Amino acid sequence: MWSAGCMEQWMPTAAMVATNVVIAIMTALIKQALNQGMNRLVLITFRQMVATVFLGPIAYFKERKMRPKFTAEIFVYTFLSGIIGPVLLQYTLFVGLDYTTATFAATFSNMLPVVTFLISLAFRFESVEVRSMSGSAKISGTLISLGGAMMLTFYKGSALTHTTPSISPAASSSGHRQAGGEHGTVRWVLGSVSMLANVVGFALWLLLQRKFTSKYPAVYSATALMSLFSFIQAGALALSIQRASIAVWALKGTTEIVTVVYCVRLY
Repeated sequence: MWSAGCMEQWMPTAAMVATNVVIAIMTALIKQALNQGMNRLVLITFRQMVATVFLGPIAYFKERKMRPKFTAEIFVYTFLSGIIGPVLLQYTLFVGLDYTTATFAATFSNMLPVVTFLISLAFRFESVEVRSMSGSAKISGTLISLGGAMMLTFYKGSALTHTTPSISPAASSSGHRQAGGEHGTVRWVLGSVSMLANVVGFALWLLLQRKFTSKYPAVYSATALMSLFSFIQAGALALSIQRASIAVWALKGTTEIVTVVYCVRLY
C-alpha cells in the first residue's frame, strides 16, 4: 500500500504522463479527421463552440462575485488572445499535421520550452549565467533540442510499414498523387515550417497571457470569453472562405464527431 506522502510525490509525474497520453490521442484523432477531408477552420469553429458551451456555465457560477469589469482594454486582450491562440495557432498546427505525421507534430511540440526560453532571454524575462552548471545545462539542452528539430525537418527517414501515404481531397480531385519524391519533401518542409510557426507563436501567446491574466485575473471567465471570441472569429473566417459550400459544415462519421467533442481546446 502506498502512503499518502508517496502518492503526493508521484502525483505530478502521473498527471504529466496522463496529460501526454490525452494529447497523443487528440493529435491522432485530429490527423485522422483531416485525412478524411474535414475543413481546418470548421474543425476549429466546432472545437471552440464546444469549449464555450462547456466552460461558460462554470465561469459564470464560479466567478460571478469576483469577475472584474469588462473594459475596452480587456476586450482588445481577449480579441487578440482568441485570434492568435485558438484560431491561428490551431490552424498552423493542423497544416503541420496535414503535411507531416501525428508523431512528428507531437515530437516537434516539445520545442515549446526551448523557444519560450529563447524568447524570454530576448525580452530579458530570464537570464543565464554561462559559466554556471545550470546555465551550461540550459544552453546545451537548447542546442540539442534545436539540432533534433532540424534533423526531424530535413530527414524524413524510411517508412516502417508499407501503408499508402495520405492524400488530401484537393490533391486527389485534381489528379496529383502525393506518393513521395520531391513534392513530398516540399510538403514535409512546409509542414515543419508550419509547426515551427506554431511553436514560436505559442511561446509569444504565453507571454501575452501573462499580461492578460494580470489585467483580468478571473481565469475561468477569461478562458470562456476567449473561447467565445475564437468561435466567432473562426466561424466568420470559415464562412467567408467556404461561403459557397455548406457541405463542409456537416460532420461525417464517428471520427469527426469524436474529434470535435474529445479535442476541445480550453486555452
